[in-house]
Parts: sequence; structure tokens; C-alpha cells
Amino acid sequence: MPSTIFVIAYLELALELQEVLGFISSGEGQCIEFKESFAEEDVAIETLCAFAHSEGGTVLFGVCDDGRPTGVSLGKNTLEHFAVKLRTKTSPPLMASISQVLVAGKNIVCITVAQSLHDNVFFAFNKPYIRVGKTNHLMTPDEIRDRYFVRFQAENLQSSKTISQSSLDTESWSEREKRRCHIYETNRGLFLVHTWRPSKTPGQVADVVISIAQHGEGPLSAGNIKSVEYHLGPIFFDHTIVKSDTENDFRLEVSSYSPMLCLARVHFDDGSPSLDLQGYIYFWPSSNTDTWAQEKTENVIKELLQILDYINRNMDLSYRLPWGETIKEEIENRISGAFYDLTKLLSSAYDVSGNWTPNDGDLLFTHRNKGLERLIKLYGTTENRYNKYLSHEAD
Repeated sequence: MPSTIFVIAYLELALELQEVLGFISSGEGQCIEFKESFAEEDVAIETLCAFAHSEGGTVLFGVCDDGRPTGVSLGKNTLEHFAVKLRTKTSPPLMASISQVLVAGKNIVCITVAQSLHDNVFFAFNKPYIRVGKTNHLMTPDEIRDRYFVRFQAENLQSSKTISQSSLDTESWSEREKRRCHIYETNRGLFLVHTWRPSKTPGQVADVVISIAQHGEGPLSAGNIKSVEYHLGPIFFDHTIVKSDTENDFRLEVSSYSPMLCLARVHFDDGSPSLDLQGYIYFWPSSNTDTWAQEKTENVIKELLQILDYINRNMDLSYRLPWGETIKEEIENRISGAFYDLTKLLSSAYDVSGNWTPNDGDLLFTHRNKGLERLIKLYGTTENRYNKYLSHEAD
């Protein structure tokens, strides 16, 4: 009789084969994707990332799009190479199970990820994906934010009874507060800070400004900092960058496609020893973008209101200005620039749909009053202030 171990192993293989046949027969969908070979491994990693954000799922290597098993030929380190790439090209590293099954004598490789039950957002090649039906979609800023805050509860607003210090922790709250304040003293109130906006450089994600901030009074506010050495690593520079401009808080400007650790050594001119600071330069699509978008939108609307006030003071829109433009033409020129900035912002940062793209540098002249009417509708600005312009007939 066969041994019990042999029978169990056989049953496991049979069940795994049955499961894979079920995947193939069901076809590609919300939780299944087929790949003919490991030449498509990058797309497969994106798909596994998307699966983790939805219901989990399996990628089958060695199966055509129509469900025909073609099998894959595996080298000595093919699966090991894929496993390493999956971990190094996803952030945080994505965990998956890898198995092989023979289907009609052909080798099928199954890569499976579970649904992420935590508040994680996984990035594959620096981009987050979510599965919708048979396709992968880039997650929107709102979807990313929702995952980070899916079970958010402000702990400082909860009842004190629900928040307790671990019995294993012998450090009291007051002792820890003293240690927190000691960090201020050790750093002399100096900290490494950064701000960012969506990058205007092709291939980059964020334009970042890194600088030194002062908490309270200290060497920065007193003008006692001589210089700051920044170290970002070989992807950015193969040497440290020294900044000695006190007027802008020793700012360093870089474009980046992924977060990074920044080291800064602060040198003083008052005889004090140098101070080392560090900061993780992080950005994601909905953190600073909201502030940047709000500021840009406010500037655009302010510009439009200035234009409308100018209209109200100049009744004759056909009057020709000294440089040759009529008042109406000058208004259109000014609105065009502001309107272009806003539509570029909406389409790139917030993916607002419309009949234009940020590549169209002459949006107002292309869409004329319809473009301005859409801007009014988007922001609910009092329409009667625009009526004179919208109803004006060109000469």
C-alpha cells in the first residue's frame, strides 16, 4: 500500500491541478490573468499589485489569452529571479506564493497574492494599481487616500480608557516627553523639512525643495549657520551638495521619481560642532498636491476677477490699446494663460475630464466662450460678472 505521506502529496497535487484548470476555464477576469512567458513579468508584477488592492488573485504563466496552455520553459534561476524582482520592484515588498503545475504535460507557473487586509498601498515600479475587471488601472489620489485612512480613528480624541500604556513599557509618559524635548535641544531646534509639487520634468514624479527649519529661536534664526552639506545618494549626485545661501534656508532643489533618505550636515560659524540631521523625503499623489492645487486655483481665479473688474471699468471692449490689442483681445490673452494653467492642473493632478489636454497651449482661443463657461461652472463663480464678456459680439 502507498504510504500516507504519498497519498497526501498526491491529493495536494490533484487539488492544485483542479484549481488551475478551474482558473483556465473561467478565463481572465477580476482575479485571474494569463501570461504566455516571463517576457511579460513586468506587467505581471503590476497585475499582482493590482490584485492585492482588490480581491487578491493569480497570474498564470504559460497560458495564452484565449486560455490555451502553452507552457513555459524554465531556466535554473527563472523563478528565483522573478521572486527577487517582485520584492525589489514593489514597495512595500509584495508577498506572493509561487508554484508549478503540469497541465496536459505543459509547465504552468502560478503566482498568487492575497488581498491586502492592511492599510497598505503597494507601488509596482513606483506606481499604484488596482484591478477593475480584466484590466489594471492606476489608483486615483482619492483611492490612495481612502486606503491609508480606511480605519482611521483619531486616537487623541478617543476616551482615555481605550488608550493605555503597555505594562511591558517601564518608561513613563513624562519621561518620554523629557526625551522628546531633549531631541529639540540636541538638534538645537533644527530639522530637515521638505515640500513638493507634481514634477514638470518628464519621467519624474515630484519636484522637491529640501531645506532646514528652525523650531523656536536658534542658530538658523540667529544667522549662525555657515553651510549645509546634503547627501542624497548616487541616483541624484555622486558627491555631497554644499549650500551656503542663508536667505532661503539653505534649500536644495531636486526632481525625483521615488522617495529617498536625505542626510544633512550643518556647519556653524560660532565654533559649535557640526550637527547631522536626516529626513525621509516622501511624497504621494494626495499629500502636498491638495495644497498646491488650491494655491494654483486661487491664483487663477484671482487673475480672472481682476480681468472682470477691468471689464466693468471699460465699457467699450473694441477700444484699441496703445500696443495694438483691443480690450477684448487683451482680456482673452490674459484669460488664456490663466485658463491654461488651471486646466493643466486639473488634468494632470486631478484627472478632471474635458475636451482639452494640458498639451493645448491655446485653450481659450480654441474653445472661446465654452471654455470660460466651463470654468465658471467648475468653480461656481457668480456668472453675472461674466455676462458682458460672454454676450459681447466681436466686430
